[in-house]
Amino acid sequence: RSSDLTWLADCSHAHPIPTVCINYDHLITKPVLGKEEDFKHFINKNSKQEEVMLGDPCLRDLKKGDIIQLQRRGFYICDQPYEPVSPHSCKEAPCILIYIPDGHTKEMPTSGSKEKTKAETVRKEIPPAPKEKWTSDTQEVVQDPSVLYNKVAVQGDLVRDLKATKAAKEDVDAAVTQLLSLKKEYKQATGQDYKPGNPVAAKALDGAAPKADLSNPGDSNTLYDKVTQQGELVRKLKAEKAPKDQVDVAVKTL
Repeated sequence: RSSDLTWLADCSHAHPIPTVCINYDHLITKPVLGKEEDFKHFINKNSKQEEVMLGDPCLRDLKKGDIIQLQRRGFYICDQPYEPVSPHSCKEAPCILIYIPDGHTKEMPTSGSKEKTKAETVRKEIPPAPKEKWTSDTQEVVQDPSVLYNKVAVQGDLVRDLKATKAAKEDVDAAVTQLLSLKKEYKQATGQDYKPGNPVAAKALDGAAPKADLSNPGDSNTLYDKVTQQGELVRKLKAEKAPKDQVDVAVKTL
């Protein structure tokens, strides 16, 4: 992307002023760090950006601490005023201006908005969850836990990016709603709450029995009775010192 420039008049009695515009970016590249993440991996090694320019002749009148607006760029504060050619060094000192962030997600024209672009990219990659009408004949579809875990992680990053870039409230609310929905789906599929950095192993879910309809009191009572009977059988086999293979089978069934 090209820089936004403004024409200056070339006058013999008012020469352009050498100017240096400085933009200080974030020291940490990620808006929100996870509990297990080391900040050293997200240090911005190019947080200071300098641009050498030619400024309007009126910049020679700026004093340290003066705040001005450069056309098509934004507001700047004078850190070092311009000084004409020194008789000692035979050089002139440029006017040094520091960019003042305006609080919006759009940053300096030359640098662009990295976090906003990242958030928009992630938002495009994750389509909104389709709304389905559940009926008594609808069967529950359980996705692969690893796929659900990754979806929750990506959606969580999207929510943090939207909050960090101060996106519109309706966008943040929609992203949070989808995140909560994915976490609920993850818990239904794995039986555990979502924990960052702690995905459920796929082997732990192999051979899992189909879920019973616990909304029916009769089914829940039947399961309770079965567990009770199997527990008594295990205790009886251990008390009678039955063969190990029989005890193991009974414990596995329990």
